[in-house]
Amino acid sequence: MVPDGFEVYRAFCKRPPQLVLHWHDSRTEAQGWLVINSLKNGASGGGTRMRKGATLEEAIFLAKTMEIKFMVSGPLIGGAKSVIDFDPQAPEKKDVLKRWFESTYPYLKHCYGTGGDLGVDEMKDVILITQGLFGIEHPLEGMVRGHVRTDEEGYRRIFENLHSGVKMEVSLEGLPSGGFTVADMVTGYGLSRALHHFFELRGESLQGKKALVEGFGTVGGSAAYYLDLLGMKIVGILSMGTKPGQWRCAIDPRGLDVRDLLLQREGKNLPPSFQRDRYPEEFWRTEAEVFVPAAASLTVTMEVLSVLKEAGVEVIAPGANNPFADTVLGATAVQEEADRHFAVIPDFIANSGMARTFAYLMKEDAIVDPQKIYQDVDEMMGTVMEALLKGSREDRHLLNRAYSMLLHGELEGR
Repeated sequence: MVPDGFEVYRAFCKRPPQLVLHWHDSRTEAQGWLVINSLKNGASGGGTRMRKGATLEEAIFLAKTMEIKFMVSGPLIGGAKSVIDFDPQAPEKKDVLKRWFESTYPYLKHCYGTGGDLGVDEMKDVILITQGLFGIEHPLEGMVRGHVRTDEEGYRRIFENLHSGVKMEVSLEGLPSGGFTVADMVTGYGLSRALHHFFELRGESLQGKKALVEGFGTVGGSAAYYLDLLGMKIVGILSMGTKPGQWRCAIDPRGLDVRDLLLQREGKNLPPSFQRDRYPEEFWRTEAEVFVPAAASLTVTMEVLSVLKEAGVEVIAPGANNPFADTVLGATAVQEEADRHFAVIPDFIANSGMARTFAYLMKEDAIVDPQKIYQDVDEMMGTVMEALLKGSREDRHLLNRAYSMLLHGELEGR
């Protein structure tokens, strides 16, 4: 009998993190937290987030989420997170980030690796600022040096792999070349492969199935593209507008032209022609079998779950971390409700494509090629989904099962 996974998860959340660094900016009201849940095998990793109103509890929650994700995707390190309470639209953003990275430099150099997250761009913010900081060779340098045992030549080779690997262009069928990189597309690709393996192991196909996608940025846009390529009909896409209270929504029960929408995309939003001044309730009521929440954390409420059931949704595959609106660390009420009524592919599996890419590129013998990266992500997804579904007689309660297996060391993608 599989132990209660939610009970195991709650106990994991209650354990205090190994290290919490609380930072106050010297020139603005900004404050931040570096939370290292554990230095497993000498290292930890997790992105840098900036938003007004961010909290320590949020940072702890996200650090623990990263630890769980690394258990699946590798590398075998601890989870961490940088969270800064500051408006990312403020003109002082770059200077605040620079002072933050200066303050956390010892960790970035020796045991902690970071990247982009909400409000912080991987290329324009993290890489650009850290590369000019005291000889940091890559934002993941501390993670690499803490975890990998090699000489300086080996480290330099890994840093070069990390730099070049995520920036490589990806060839996309039906779209012009030069517009998309591994970093832009690999998370959505991984999510599409998780869904592919789920249905294949159930003796079904994605062909002709309908999906609703919340979010049309890096994750939502790439997931929609690859699911469309596999024969799914993307019948609804919802994204934020440019102003508070505005939305952009595209709906077509016959299937949207995802490639055309990507070509017209404005930043990380649907084209302006899809602007709505009222909340588009009809998106949630559009008939579909699969729902992909890929916009932000905590968007899937009890009310959303109820409407999705009425729309015929059977499978939820999150592109966003912590999509369920359990706002207190360790709370599981919304997750448990979702797990009772849907086949939930856990977020720490479905959206782990980028984490897996970093794990692959950290190998000294990695072949830096988009096809090899994609192949590795696909193989990991297949291994994990087969382990998760093995011996299971039903599609429900997969999240409970995943927590139990994962936190007992039985659900690794390596």
